[in-house]
Amino acid sequence: MPARRRSLRPPLPRAGLETRLIAAVAAVVLLCGGFLAYRAVAAVGDAYRWTGEAEAATVARGFARALDSRTLGDITQLRARAERLGGVHPDLIAATVSPADPATPHTARYARVGDAGELVHPLLDGRGRPVATLGLRFALDE
Repeated sequence: MPARRRSLRPPLPRAGLETRLIAAVAAVVLLCGGFLAYRAVAAVGDAYRWTGEAEAATVARGFARALDSRTLGDITQLRARAERLGGVHPDLIAATVSPADPATPHTARYARVGDAGELVHPLLDGRGRPVATLGLRFALDE
């Protein structure tokens, strides 16, 4: 009986249909699992950002609602009140008040800057015009 020749082909093409099907299913499961893990991490990050933004907006709205028209017109009193905001939230790093300029937005803006979240909230007078802006900076270390 003649000796069998060894083939130079790789062993995978000789694999049966069942082996190929199992390999394909395993690849699809790994890809789907990776994609779902990526989406889960992104969803947690989004939820954390939304929570931080909501907390900052709540502090800013509370600050703005506590102002009367006399205090709203005096930038030094606004700055003094902003300095006392440090004890309101444990993650609040800084609170600043700046006078409004023509480019001051009428709505609050939240942005992430490095390891902190920053909220710029306009302080509006009775007619809805910005008088000053309240800037809040929160630590996002957790």
